[in-house]
Amino acid sequence: MRKFLATTDYAVESFAMAEIQTAIEKNAFQIQKLGRFQNWQQRLYFETDAPLTLLLALRSIHSLIELKGIFKLETPTLEAFVAALESVEVPEMQQVSSFRATCERYGNHDFTSVEMQRWAGGVWIRKYQKSVDLEGYDINLRADLIGKDVFVGIQHNRTDLALRPHLQRAFHHRAALKHSLAYLLLSLAEPQKGQTILDATCGGGTILMEGYDAFNQKLGYDITFLGCELIADFAQKARENMQANNFPIEIIEGDAKELNQYFAPNQIDSIVSNLPYGVVSGKESQMRGLYDRFLTSAHDILKDKGKIVVLTMRAAIMRETLFRLRLYKISQELITESGGLLLHIFVLEKI
Repeated sequence: MRKFLATTDYAVESFAMAEIQTAIEKNAFQIQKLGRFQNWQQRLYFETDAPLTLLLALRSIHSLIELKGIFKLETPTLEAFVAALESVEVPEMQQVSSFRATCERYGNHDFTSVEMQRWAGGVWIRKYQKSVDLEGYDINLRADLIGKDVFVGIQHNRTDLALRPHLQRAFHHRAALKHSLAYLLLSLAEPQKGQTILDATCGGGTILMEGYDAFNQKLGYDITFLGCELIADFAQKARENMQANNFPIEIIEGDAKELNQYFAPNQIDSIVSNLPYGVVSGKESQMRGLYDRFLTSAHDILKDKGKIVVLTMRAAIMRETLFRLRLYKISQELITESGGLLLHIFVLEKI
């Protein structure tokens, strides 16, 4: 079995582990020792005989690194780091013409990630007599230092897997959600075949694209996905993103505070949305009004026991509004991170 390290989003490691285990076992491969890497957040360790094609299709991870060496440095100096690299054998380097060295550092050290990268590149040039190519490389050698822990391996993804390189975008929304988090929100809604799912604040359509690709294209769920967006230009750009991928998803120009004006009673099974954070212009009173009217109008269009899954930075306002309205029960509340912001995920059920 090969050893792997996968990176994922903050505080959702258990969800990513569940996806990894299910995907590998469902395809009749074996998996062992699945857990946090050295008990660090956002990093998972597992051993498996599953092929790379299966692992790179996982939707909850950002990077996949095949480990070649793991060390603990009693004194984390550049010299100790280099000595660890010297002892690692990477047979795959014999089969390539060029490589890239990638290093990241976390913790309090007397050197930078750039210095680590330069020293690591020098080690591998001397050891394997291969040239460095930062863009057209054949293999990406990764060596990270996390506190006193070092791992060395081959990073198999060229771009962040959460960006979904296979999906086309005519437009990138400035506040677009990571696809890995979009997949988490959708999964928390527990979608079923033939349902109707609405994103009430769809922006550029990331949640809708992820939903159609993950559940309709890959699993054949035949879910009807719908989008609603207040800003006309964004609504049009979201339509262009759907068209670029041939996803038959209707996007309407509408206000999330007035969903019952656009959708029929009991039409929607689930609403999955990344709500406005109000970081720049959203006053507290405005956010209270938005959440109040959004939740009230959503209640009208949701089916019995319908679900809402939302991401928000305004957890206190959301919780206060929910307790005052008494229209939903909170099934789950999770915390994650995106763009340096701590965000709350609420999973609600209509009552």
